[in-house]
Amino acid sequence: MGELRNIEIFNSCVGVVLAKLYAEFPCPVRIDTGRDVASRIEGYEGPKDAFSDDPACATICWLINENYIRNDMNGDSSDGPVFIRLLLTSKGLQLLSMPSSLQKEGNQGKPESLEKYDSIGTKMNQALVSGAMDALRELAKRAVMLAPGLAQQALFYLRS
Repeated sequence: MGELRNIEIFNSCVGVVLAKLYAEFPCPVRIDTGRDVASRIEGYEGPKDAFSDDPACATICWLINENYIRNDMNGDSSDGPVFIRLLLTSKGLQLLSMPSSLQKEGNQGKPESLEKYDSIGTKMNQALVSGAMDALRELAKRAVMLAPGLAQQALFYLRS
């Protein structure tokens, strides 16, 4: 695949972390950035030692700062920094519970039943388990792009 850019590493890390947390929700999850994240991303060597200088660590910190996940404890291992008790927040769970796609039905333009679709979190976890990292990266990218729209929808709902 060649050398990855930081944004590709970011999207891959978002996918790996959110898929793991969604699969284990509501239980906290231990994530070792070297063993659990970097080892799944082809072309990414993983963390050196510092939390802030590594894209995987910076991605997890970004997810925490943006309130998609929370963390109660950090640590270190021989593979790099460890986030010991990561958990989805209600914002993260809401995002990952959204349908992975909304398609139109025939010529009528009516949305099909949402029950027919897997959630974004389910699709991410399926991609992670099957090793489909390109699909996981695209799902993560879509989820991050959808997230600001959730806030706008909530404001619209509260105003109406």
